[in-house]
Amino acid sequence: MPVHPDRPIAVYHEHPDWFRPLFTELERRGVPYARLDAAHHRYEPGAPRPPYSLLFNRMSPSAWRRGVGHGIFYTAQYLDQLERQGVRVVNGARAFLTEISGSRSRARASSTSRARRPRRRRGCASPSS
Repeated sequence: MPVHPDRPIAVYHEHPDWFRPLFTELERRGVPYARLDAAHHRYEPGAPRPPYSLLFNRMSPSAWRRGVGHGIFYTAQYLDQLERQGVRVVNGARAFLTEISGSRSRARASSTSRARRPRRRRGCASPSS
């Protein structure tokens, strides 16, 4: 779906200072976009598809440090709904769930790197024994 004024790019974020350069560049280029502040965002489950051509998810897993921890779980549900409605999402529900789950992140990293490196032995025996 092409980007135009009635189908803007949505930038979903929880820390506006981090995205000022992005917003400035989008404005400079005349790209229609919508800023979605995660701390104040609301949606209704089952509501019609929003008018975004693309949603760029930049919710940070460290949001809890800034008092927006509830937004982490909310975001996972929101991204899932958008994807089910056919909205293209960068850093979508599956990626976001992996990002916020330390054990899932470690498991994914482990499963993708096993083929590239030799197995290490674990234990307390010395290499000469």
